[in-house]
Order: sequence, then C-alpha cells, then structure tokens
Amino acid sequence: MAIPPLDWVSPSPAGESRGRGEAPAEGPGTCRRCELWRHATQAILGEGPLRAPLMMVADQPTAVEDLQGRPFAGPAGELLLSLMAQAGIDRTHTWLTYAVKHFRWEPSGRNRTRKAPGQRELAACRVWLDEELRRVSPSVVVALGATAARALIGPGTTVDAARSAGPVLRAGVTLVVTYHPSALLRQPDAPGKVALREALVKDLEQVASLLAVQGGSADRVDRVLPVPRDTRKGASVRRRTR
Repeated sequence: MAIPPLDWVSPSPAGESRGRGEAPAEGPGTCRRCELWRHATQAILGEGPLRAPLMMVADQPTAVEDLQGRPFAGPAGELLLSLMAQAGIDRTHTWLTYAVKHFRWEPSGRNRTRKAPGQRELAACRVWLDEELRRVSPSVVVALGATAARALIGPGTTVDAARSAGPVLRAGVTLVVTYHPSALLRQPDAPGKVALREALVKDLEQVASLLAVQGGSADRVDRVLPVPRDTRKGASVRRRTR
C-alpha cells in the first residue's frame, strides 16, 4: 500500500516553522491498520518544527495524552522536557512523536491501565513513523524505552544493551536509545531514582553534543531508517525506504 501524503504534518496557518499533526481523510487519525483505534479516544500525532534536527520517539500516548490530544502532555512527558532543558536541548528544535499513535490499554476497575504495544501494532504503525522521519528529516533520533527501541531497531532490543553499544548510524541518522522517563517515575527507591535520573541526563547530554557536532539542521536530506526485520518470525515487515 502506498504511503499517503503527510498532510497531517503541516505548518501553522501563520506560516511559522512549527507544525502540529492534523488528521485529514487519510492519516493516523483514520488509520485502521490495527485494532487500537477502536478503544482509543483519538490518534495522538507528532508535534514540533517540520525540519527539527532532533526527534524523540516514545512508545505510545498515555491516558492523559489520549484525552488531551497532545503528545508528551502527561507527567512523564513533562519530566522529559525538564530533563531535556537540564541537558541543554532546545525543545523548540525537537519533534515529539510515538511509535504507535493510539493508546493501548486494558480496564482496571474504573481506570485504563497502559498496555505496551506489541510487534503487530508497531509494524502496523511504522508507515506513519516512516513518513514523519522522511518529512521531518532529523539528524538524531532518540528512542525512549524498550518498545520505541524495538520499533526502530528490531524485536529483542533492550535499553541496557543498546545503551552499552552506544549511538548507531542508520541511513544517515544517528540513533540513540535511552530510558523512558516513566521508568524514573515508577522507580520505588530514592537511590534508584537518583541513579536513573543521572543516566537519563547523561544520555540527553550526549544527544546535545551530537547535535552540536552535526550542526543542527544544516545540510540534511530526506531519509527513513530501515524497517527492522522481525527475527522471531523470520519475516520482513519492510516498507518503502528512502
């Protein structure tokens, strides 16, 4: 199936460089590639400057973001923005998005408890992430947490192993894997919180250094990270790449 035009990533009416997803007739807002749309409030679309040098990719929206309709609007997103500022990363030069655009959850009493997207959902939503990568064309992509890392690298990827390996270069894009900020919020003990926060800030400082070396948005071209092969099934889920 051909990838539809990414009309839902568009400049503001005033012609400013900042854009926000707007769901047209064809796009994540009307996507039926998997079943997550049936129980989510809405698709949560990427947001940021259209030629941002940095893209942050988390796994999926939270319950808060599902209701508010904005990416990274919940506690974990607010924490990430604070850590980015601490590390010297300019939020106004960053595109924020998800590997999966709909909130996956299961009932827990009156609450909706987050459930991690599976490989099927990641593969189904990859077409939208590819189009964001092509249109935004970042120099550096950060995968926040194991699910986002699996979406970008492949099944079986772990945060610890990817962090130990360090940044990798794929299709002209530097890929960095770090912890999802929600891991810091869930950490039960104070020493663990301190250690995890230091690790996150260190990774983000490395991202800031990479951006400085690469000169931000200068001389960038359209590209899409190669779609990972599903090694568990021995089958490729490859989509169109550039």
